[in-house]
Amino acid sequence: MSEPNSEPVRDRQQLIEYFQQAAEAGAQRPRRMGIELELLAVRPPDFHAVGFSEPQGIHALLERLSASERWEPVLEGGKLLELRRGAARLTLEPGSQTELSLGAHVELRDNLHELEEVLAELHEGASALGFRWLGLGVHPFQAADAIELLPKRRYGLMDESFRARGEPCHLARWMMRATASLQVNLDYVDEADAMEQMRVGLGIAPLTTALAANSPFRESSAHRFASFRAHIWHFTDPDRCGIPDLFSPDCSFADYVDFALEIPLLFIVEGDGWQAGGGRDFNTLLRDGKRDGTPATLQDWEIHINSIFTEVRLKKYVEVRSMDAPRPDAPMALAALWAGVLYDPQARREAWQLVADLSLTERRELLRAVARHGLQARLRGRPLWSCAAELLEAARGGLQRLGYAPVNGRPAADLLAPLQELAVGSGRSSGEVLRSAWLGPWDREPGRLVAAVAYGSWREGKNPLGS
Repeated sequence: MSEPNSEPVRDRQQLIEYFQQAAEAGAQRPRRMGIELELLAVRPPDFHAVGFSEPQGIHALLERLSASERWEPVLEGGKLLELRRGAARLTLEPGSQTELSLGAHVELRDNLHELEEVLAELHEGASALGFRWLGLGVHPFQAADAIELLPKRRYGLMDESFRARGEPCHLARWMMRATASLQVNLDYVDEADAMEQMRVGLGIAPLTTALAANSPFRESSAHRFASFRAHIWHFTDPDRCGIPDLFSPDCSFADYVDFALEIPLLFIVEGDGWQAGGGRDFNTLLRDGKRDGTPATLQDWEIHINSIFTEVRLKKYVEVRSMDAPRPDAPMALAALWAGVLYDPQARREAWQLVADLSLTERRELLRAVARHGLQARLRGRPLWSCAAELLEAARGGLQRLGYAPVNGRPAADLLAPLQELAVGSGRSSGEVLRSAWLGPWDREPGRLVAAVAYGSWREGKNPLGS
C-alpha cells in the first residue's frame, strides 16, 4: 500500500472521485500491467511450511536480502516484515506466504525480466537457508492450524473475526495460512473502461479459475478439488468474496462505491492502532466517524477496499484475483491472458460473448463447479476446456493487435503456450494433471511433487515459454 492518506472523507462523492482520479492518471500514460505472485516456502525433508520466526526461516530470509543492500527494510512494530525496491515489494501473507508485488510495466518482456530477477534472488536466499518455493494454490502437506500465524496485529484481528463468524467462514484459517495466488493489475483510462473490465473480468473468472486450478492436495493427500483454494474462498467470508452483481452495462463508479460501502469493516486504524471493525460498515463509519472521535480518511477507504476479496476488485487499477499460484512455467501465461483480453477491445468483446447470457446464479454455480472439476467442468452441457480454448484464442488475437514487443525473441502471444497445452492439448487443469501424477507414477512421493512445482526450476533451464 502507498503512504497513508490522512485526508478526511467528507461524503460518498469523494469516494467516487477517488476512482475518477485514478482513471485520469491512467489516461495520461500507456497502459501498464503489474503482477503479484505469492509463493509457499517448504523445508525438506518433510516439506512443512517455513515459519516466520523459526531459525533459518522467513525472517532470516528478509534479513539476508536486506543485508545485500538491494532491498530497503520496512519495520512494523519493530519487526522486519517487508522489503522494498523502487515500485517492487516483498510482503508476507498471514502464514508467511511470500508475495512478490512487482512494478507496473508497459511491455510484457519487462514484467518477465523483473519477475525472473526477483525469483532468482529469492531462490538464492532460500537455498542458502535450506528451503524451497512452491507454485501451488494451497500448501500440500500441512494442515492450516499447524502453520504459524505471522505476528501482525491486523492478521490476528482477521483470524479472530473469521473464527467468531463460525460456519460461513470455517475455511478462513486455510485462506490465511495456507493459500497462495497470482493477481494481475491493469490500468483503466475512464469510468466506462474500468467498469467494463470489471464486468468482463468477473464474467470470465470461472474460466480463468479453471485454467489456473493448481491446488489438488490437502495434508499430503490428493483432494477432490482441482482448486482447493477456490473452494476455500467460498467459505472464507460471504460478505466480501465471490462474484458480486456488477454486470449491468450501466454499472458505474457510484455503483461500486455503494457496493463497497455496505461491506462490513474487517479492521480499522483508530486510537492507538489497528482495531477490529466491530460490525460496522463503511457507511456507518462515514456517517458517525471513528470511535476515537476522528472522521474517516482516505487511508481508511484504501484499507477497506483492500479487504474486499471478490474475484475481481476495483482499486486505483483493476485487480484480477481468480488464480491459484501457478507452476513455474505459467505466471506470465496467465498475466498475458488478462492483458490480451482486457486491453484489446475486440478480445474483450469476444471474451464477454462466452459468458454474456449467464444469470448471476449460473455464474456463481460455475465458479463452485470449476473449483472441483477444473477444465472438466461443464457450462450448459459444454466442456469448459473448449470455452477456455476460445478465451485463449481471443487473448492471442488481442496480444497480436496490441503490438507487444517480442519476449525472448518470440511473439508475446507465445507466452500463452502453457495454458493452450492444458486447454487444447489435454483438456485438464494443472491440478488435475498433478493429481493424476501423484496417484500414478509419482506413487505419492512428496519429493517428486516438489520437484515438479518448485520455483528453483527457473534457475535450471525452464522459462515461461516452455523452451
